[in-house]
Amino acid sequence: MKKALKLTFSLLLLLCMVGNTLGVAFAADGGVLVAWPMESVGGAAVTYLGFAGNGVSPVSADGLIADTIGGNTKGIDGTAAATFRSVSYQVTHPLMLVDTRTGTIKPKAGHTYFKSAMMRLNGEEYNGREQEKTKQIATFREQSGAGFLAKAEDFAARLATYDSGKDTITDNYNWFNDPAKGLSYTLTTDWQRVSEAVYYDAANPVSGADRSGWGVLSRSDWSSNVWTGNYEIIVDDYILLEVPNDDLLKTVYPMVHGAKIESSGKQAGDKLTASAEFYDVNPMAEPAISYQWQSSENEQTWTDIAGATSAAYTLTEADADPATAKSFRVAATVTSANSGGQKVSKTAYSQPFAVAGDAVLTAVELSSTTPFVGQSLSAKPSVIREDKVTGYAYQWQRSDSGSDYTDIGGATGESYETTAEDKGKFIRAGVSITTAEGTSEMVYSQGVKVYGADDEFTFYVDGKSDGIGTLESPFSTLEQARDAVRNARKGGMENPVTVYLRGGEYYRDTQFVLDANDKNITFAAYPGEEVQITGGKHVEQQYIKKVTDENILNRLVEKNARNHLYQVDLSAYYDEIPAVKDWSSGLCGWDETPFTDQVRIVVNGSATDIARWPNATEQELITTSISGSKGQRTTVTYTDPTNRASKWSPEAFDHLMIKGHMAYHWTYNMQYINDFDVEKQKFTTKNPTGENWQKDEAFYFYNLLDEIDMPGESFMDAENKILYFYGYGDMENPDVIAPISTARFISIVRSQNITFRDIDFGYTRGNVVEAYGHNGLTFDGCDWKHFMKRNYMWGENGLLTNCYLYGGAVTMLVWQDFNKGNSIEYAVDGVSANNAAVNNRFNLGNVLQFYDAPGMTCRMSNGMVVRNNEFYNSPHDAMAVGVSADMLVEKNYIHDNVQWTGDMGAVYWNLNSSALGNEFRYNLFENNGSSYGDGWSQSIFWDDIASGPWVHHNIFNRGTLPTSEGGTRYPLKGYGGNFATVENNVFIDVPYGAQFQDYYPNNEKKQTGWWLSVFGKAADGMNGATYTEENWKGVKALISDPKNVERYKGTPWEKFFDHVNIDIYNKEGMANLDRNQDKDALMKLAEKYAPTEQNWFTNNVLVGSLSNKIGLDPTYHNGVETNSFFADMSEADSLFTDYDGGDFSLSAAGLAKVKSQISEFENIDTSDIGPQPFERDGKTQTVGGGRPVISNPSIRLSGDYASIDYKFTDPDGDREGRHQVTWYVADKADGAYKKLGAGNMHSLPISEVAGKYIKYEIIPYDATGLDGEKVLSQAVLAEGGSGADKTVLWDTIDEAEVLLNSAIAGDDEGQYPQAAIDTLEKAVEAARTAANTSGMSQSEVNAAVITLQEAVSVFQNAQVSLLDYQSLKPLLADTANWKTVTGDDPTFADGSMTVPDGSWVSYVGSKYKNKMFNFRMKLEKESDADELSGAVLFRVGDPDSRIWENQNTGYLLWLKDSILEYQVWRGTSSDKKEFKNDFIRLDTEHELAVGVYDIADNKVKYLVYIDGVKVYEAEDEALYGGEGYLCFTINGAKMTISPVEVDTGKLEVQIQEAGKLRSEAVIGNGYGQYPSAAGLDAAIAAANAALTDDNARQKDIDLAESALRSAVVVFKATITDNEDVTNDKTIAINYNIPTAAFRVSSGVSLRLQADPSREQPNVNTETATNAGKILMEIPSGTTLTASGWNGSFQTPLYGTTPSKTINNAAISGVYKIGADTVINASRAVRILLPGQAGKTVVYLEDGKYVTVRDTLSADNQATADKELAGGGVKKITSGNDLVIWTTKLCELVTYTRANEPNPTDPPIPVPTLPNYGGGSSSGGNGSGSMLGLGNNQTPSATGRFKDTIGHWAQSDIEAMAARGIVTGVTADTFEPDRAITRAEFATLIVKALNLSSNASTGFSDVAKDGWYYTYVNAAANVGIISGYDGLFRPDDLITREEMAVILCKAYAFREKSAGRGGIDRFSDKDTISAWAYDYVDEATTAGLISGMTADTFAPAENTTRAQAASVIRRLLEK
Repeated sequence: MKKALKLTFSLLLLLCMVGNTLGVAFAADGGVLVAWPMESVGGAAVTYLGFAGNGVSPVSADGLIADTIGGNTKGIDGTAAATFRSVSYQVTHPLMLVDTRTGTIKPKAGHTYFKSAMMRLNGEEYNGREQEKTKQIATFREQSGAGFLAKAEDFAARLATYDSGKDTITDNYNWFNDPAKGLSYTLTTDWQRVSEAVYYDAANPVSGADRSGWGVLSRSDWSSNVWTGNYEIIVDDYILLEVPNDDLLKTVYPMVHGAKIESSGKQAGDKLTASAEFYDVNPMAEPAISYQWQSSENEQTWTDIAGATSAAYTLTEADADPATAKSFRVAATVTSANSGGQKVSKTAYSQPFAVAGDAVLTAVELSSTTPFVGQSLSAKPSVIREDKVTGYAYQWQRSDSGSDYTDIGGATGESYETTAEDKGKFIRAGVSITTAEGTSEMVYSQGVKVYGADDEFTFYVDGKSDGIGTLESPFSTLEQARDAVRNARKGGMENPVTVYLRGGEYYRDTQFVLDANDKNITFAAYPGEEVQITGGKHVEQQYIKKVTDENILNRLVEKNARNHLYQVDLSAYYDEIPAVKDWSSGLCGWDETPFTDQVRIVVNGSATDIARWPNATEQELITTSISGSKGQRTTVTYTDPTNRASKWSPEAFDHLMIKGHMAYHWTYNMQYINDFDVEKQKFTTKNPTGENWQKDEAFYFYNLLDEIDMPGESFMDAENKILYFYGYGDMENPDVIAPISTARFISIVRSQNITFRDIDFGYTRGNVVEAYGHNGLTFDGCDWKHFMKRNYMWGENGLLTNCYLYGGAVTMLVWQDFNKGNSIEYAVDGVSANNAAVNNRFNLGNVLQFYDAPGMTCRMSNGMVVRNNEFYNSPHDAMAVGVSADMLVEKNYIHDNVQWTGDMGAVYWNLNSSALGNEFRYNLFENNGSSYGDGWSQSIFWDDIASGPWVHHNIFNRGTLPTSEGGTRYPLKGYGGNFATVENNVFIDVPYGAQFQDYYPNNEKKQTGWWLSVFGKAADGMNGATYTEENWKGVKALISDPKNVERYKGTPWEKFFDHVNIDIYNKEGMANLDRNQDKDALMKLAEKYAPTEQNWFTNNVLVGSLSNKIGLDPTYHNGVETNSFFADMSEADSLFTDYDGGDFSLSAAGLAKVKSQISEFENIDTSDIGPQPFERDGKTQTVGGGRPVISNPSIRLSGDYASIDYKFTDPDGDREGRHQVTWYVADKADGAYKKLGAGNMHSLPISEVAGKYIKYEIIPYDATGLDGEKVLSQAVLAEGGSGADKTVLWDTIDEAEVLLNSAIAGDDEGQYPQAAIDTLEKAVEAARTAANTSGMSQSEVNAAVITLQEAVSVFQNAQVSLLDYQSLKPLLADTANWKTVTGDDPTFADGSMTVPDGSWVSYVGSKYKNKMFNFRMKLEKESDADELSGAVLFRVGDPDSRIWENQNTGYLLWLKDSILEYQVWRGTSSDKKEFKNDFIRLDTEHELAVGVYDIADNKVKYLVYIDGVKVYEAEDEALYGGEGYLCFTINGAKMTISPVEVDTGKLEVQIQEAGKLRSEAVIGNGYGQYPSAAGLDAAIAAANAALTDDNARQKDIDLAESALRSAVVVFKATITDNEDVTNDKTIAINYNIPTAAFRVSSGVSLRLQADPSREQPNVNTETATNAGKILMEIPSGTTLTASGWNGSFQTPLYGTTPSKTINNAAISGVYKIGADTVINASRAVRILLPGQAGKTVVYLEDGKYVTVRDTLSADNQATADKELAGGGVKKITSGNDLVIWTTKLCELVTYTRANEPNPTDPPIPVPTLPNYGGGSSSGGNGSGSMLGLGNNQTPSATGRFKDTIGHWAQSDIEAMAARGIVTGVTADTFEPDRAITRAEFATLIVKALNLSSNASTGFSDVAKDGWYYTYVNAAANVGIISGYDGLFRPDDLITREEMAVILCKAYAFREKSAGRGGIDRFSDKDTISAWAYDYVDEATTAGLISGMTADTFAPAENTTRAQAASVIRRLLEK
């Protein structure tokens, strides 16, 4: 087994080594090594050596890519040195395993790889073991050539018949794998981190243990291109010979080849014997061979022979019957189990073996598809059993149009030479054969068009026709068109060629290859048609569904996401889906395969994102400690106050990853984690980390199904091939695309002048293009969408223009001058590649968070022009400059980039001091940057000693953090670089214009570190020591060529050469100075020659900068600033033409103001920045198409969530994509709105914003990823409480909008009058207004539902219906009335009719006039038919004749292979009209609606609908008023006609549900009853009528279902949901009604009967009493439970006698509620007790009354649910009323006690006191009114607050009010029992002590604009308050122990002291916090504060306003 494997690979490498031949590619079972012939070098031919893989290099004949190795090698003749630059810039994977199934490379760590030491010596290979190393190759040229090729061919032939038991392959052709010789290598890490190439240098053998002359080039060596020696040998790879581990073999198939048949004869009884060779690379596998014999009569269609499955088959009498024509073949299948246990197999087929029958002529082919005048064509017939042919006859024919051919006189030979007469016409050949049985019919070739050499060549491709390339008969594939062009070129044609692709999708899983044979070709979309080259498949709807599995849904943390969770079953599309990979070996960016291997499903235009938490719009988590270093598993701790991980399911941790900036801010780390300690918030990486991670870095958790909570978030269950995702866009009919193909679409090597125009590419796991060595490659108007790998345009004169690029996972496009190779020396040669990117849009919103993933990389592309592009939405950089010089970047709009990265620029380059001449002008940079890495992200950043650019006439608007938001950064940065010029730019709202940072050492104006680095002499320990030598190569090349000095004269870079030139290098002997050993000498030279501040910032305008004096960041000194103009942001409107509108050119006044300071400043025109409209086919186009629009944005308040609602439109008709949504919240409608952390949420829990105003901002996206203008909704109040249920209203609005979106205005069939559309739109807007109106009652909501439903019904009835549709169901059932005119009779089965080939049938049961016939049709082409031709005919006058006979009349629709044809026959004349057949497919059933009807002006309209799409419409005056018969005819196929079966499932269900509702409904006026059922009864009757109508179309059924559904909604909305209760009674709750409202008369008892097992509707009761109305509201969704409870409960019943005695109490009211036991409610219930404000309230539980002490912070449902989440009772005052919020339904009692004191203190007398107010007590900023602490309200006439009368603290409150220390909430209310906050209590203390201070004490949560700012600072500055870890927590309610601490400190401030011991009387003293214990002791001892009872202190209870007033009084009077 191993031997077979070895030999297979031997052949592969051998064929790689073949030289002086055409390109060789040999596929041995799928594993492929290839060679590619290139140009002559040194006088001899050179072959690039390589292997199949993923690298960048030439293309093999079978479409694989070969990686190559080259260098500066010795010429082949051994004498002349030759320059031989590498094709690839680096070897990415020379250590490899060839997967013989796919040819992919899968190396793994821990396995041994052996050198393939194949050398070219004396015309043969040898392995380096015995041969002499010094042997010369001078004789190679003479001895190679044919001899060498013959050896290779001989070996290939021998292997094809290789038998491991007999044959032996000599060592000359074998692999050398002797580890003892030191030629083995063990891979220690995964391949992506190892890139090595092996070389042999006979002149300089490598020293060390292995002295055989072998050396290893490291990755860095290779990328640096250090091939400078005279190497005799290049070895390109290691090949794995040892057995790989199990995981590598899971997808390896067994192999079979050489299937053949041997025969003992061809007579009955003779035996056929099969054989085949097979093996499996897995030595543990036991492959088994099996056979299946097959037979065929035409050698095209094969049928298995039942039971013939052995290796031998015996011919039967029938097999050998001469009257039949049979051939046989055998299918040989090898099967084995791979390491995963899965059975896998491969099949090979033998050649056909003909046994019996006469010869059969099957086809004729011509020698050329593009013949020229004068060219000889030959005809080649294909014949089965050719041995029986006795002669051939030929006849050549000519045609003007490609049909109706006529014979060419005398052209009867095998060949024909075209003549001038043939030019522009079509030629074909007919052939017949003669046998002993006679002469066959003539078989014709396809016709070919004859061209003249000067003709304009145009070919057509449609993806299906397999024609000859004409418009009428297009090619099927691009390859056919390419080959046709190549043939034309061979015929002498030199003119440009256009290949048009007809509209449609073209799926590709192989690359389209163009090479040096291809030039001057344009591939374009046919005008007016859309073409998509795709690697994806549209997922069928049956595989997409909403998730209903509760186990999955319950895993989602955010409940509101559960209703949006969908799943896609991808098992039908992928054999395997890889799990998400991590970067265990390093950083995201060194290797992109963990991303590019992902399967990214595209939903409605946007690729799904892997779910994460925190979300992208929220603050990421921060590491607090790191344990572990590079190469080790790392342990991380973090802080999350919410401990979100505790909410995840156990399954979530199986796939959990983290991603973040763990090591560096400019890249990412992504790791799987385990050992997760949720409580300690600590985890460990699953694998070792590739870098040292840092603490205090941001990260997020990744790959979490549980955290799918935003549109587009997803989780891939790779094992089960199921994707779960949050749906967005149109999920009723979603467009889900699964990228399948991994191939690149286009591969180009050395082609010239190739253009792709208006063709879209995308949805692939590969890439769009890899082009190498091209000259003149253009993409014009092409959209590139959703691709996973980089694209390459390496060549000259390349152009990307008018293109829209979106959805690329990594770098979208890499430019490079192919001729410059990979060497930095060539980047400075001054030769321009003339590549350009002009007028494109790069939307980087789907780029993965990945290092080195810009929209475009310009690498070694001198002279690159980047103009009028837009780059936006990138998480990293938008454009990388690379090693390119003399670039021009102008008029681009570059915005919103560097969003998730630090230490990076939107435009970035580094490490290159030699690339000068880069100019940036007239660009707009806006909002580039992020907060990562302290905001070190810029618009332009030249890094690591790179030379600076010339930046002028640009606009820089805002950035990382604008000045207006506290920013300190800058849009331009140069780190260590020099010779940058920044002039005549405008900087807006940026802290500084630029930073020019010094290179090592920092803060030195003299740039010694930079100078030494540029010369490659920076010493160890200095920045750049590891890469300055590489940089020096480029610098040396630059300064060594005098023309470069001349080239940069007069430019900003001229002074570069004053400090860096070759004379200095030579004069000072720098070549001999070692950078480490000669540090002192080098430093002296640096001091002598290094530049000082050689960057310039001059003549710039700064508006809103951090300083009005400097534009440069003053931290560093490497730059000079002159002539800056400064202005404040307040001046922006007057300075700019239209600042708010984005026109940043200076106004006339603004320009005059600037010129007053900078006279030479030039205005900057921004009108033509970014992509501009372009012309195409006479129409103006925009890049990417028209922008989508959101209108009417509003907010739905339904249930527990607020959701977005809007209308989406797109000018191109594109589907809706995934929008970006941001929510904002404010306390008031016109208040200051703050951004909510959870962005992109399409719904928002109302509980988070209850009682506040909310609105949202939405940026629309269409399905192409194109974004539109952001839109802001109106603000609405997020209502607390349950409110009315608006779910049905919103559902009705949705349904109405679906109707509107699909409605087309007009007076044609199926359209709607514009007035009807307008009316429904107004009704929808009215309904939406109602839905967004706060405080609506349920009856008002129901009325809005009814109104809109009625409007929908009116709209549906307004649809234009001109036609009378006729179903074919009754006609097909009437079989007797179908008459056969010609051919065979039709057959009938299962309600369908099949018309045989060659037949014409008519239905004579009835004539028809204005009818549309609706039916289904399937055409099945006969295998030997030349052409399909069928027709549907109607209004046929004579059913007994064909329409063109006997002056017949009628209409006809011809169905042909590539066209559809409309005809009208008038008896003596006819007309016809052809149009392209893009609609009818063979073997596919289609729905047709065809017919004619009379219209005005004596005209007839003809209509054709196919699959619901109107494909043709015409009008004429023929046959007006006529009637006729329906007919069908077919030739070349059989036609099956079936009735259109309507889907009545939904209607039947709706009828059943409506009937059940009707049967249960009670007609009446009481609660739960319906006033009338007449409308519902009528709708049910109409629905049943539609159900039984044989002629009903699907539209009729759907309308009936919609009408009945509407009637049900209206009927339900009329149910009575309320009742006046005047007598004692029990009412059962009706769960079909969302609300129940009862008005109960005084003294009447109402009990409700609930179902304890169900959630309750919203229940409201209103009970009359003398004091007012008792209100009780049970919110919807509440469950009520109690032990042994039967569901009956009392609504509030007022009385005055409590169930238990309450001592010393004056009872105010007793409220009987609930049952005999306490009923527990899952949500808070609101009970309003009228007139009970200020009363003590208790509730009865377990036979005891419990006092309600706690006060609710706000009177709304959301607050109550939150604060009572654990159960309980709280109160709050509402005017004179007392509101109880409770989860316990039980008896309530309110009462008062005379002079009720504080629980343990006697009342304190109220002496006459002076006013200590000390000024205003408003609390600042108007907030005192809300807090009740700061308004000087006028007291009531009695001088008292009415809600403190009788209160135990009444006297204290009035005393403090008299002093101005406390005030009321209103003029006459105080709310004594309301809790008080820390800020409020601090304010009271400050007022009491008359303190003041504005000095900040540093509390981070005490804002300057906070009303309490001065009070908190005043208290803190004297030590009375201190806070918690830098926080004060001003809004926290203050506890009693906190109050005690502050009191004690205030007591000490008044120079008072207290003793100890007062605390001992409290039984709960041990619960007092340690930090407060002593303070509580002193405060209670001093009498400042007492206990809540005689023996309890209650330290954790909240302080009330009454208690605060009391203790403040004691503080002042002690």
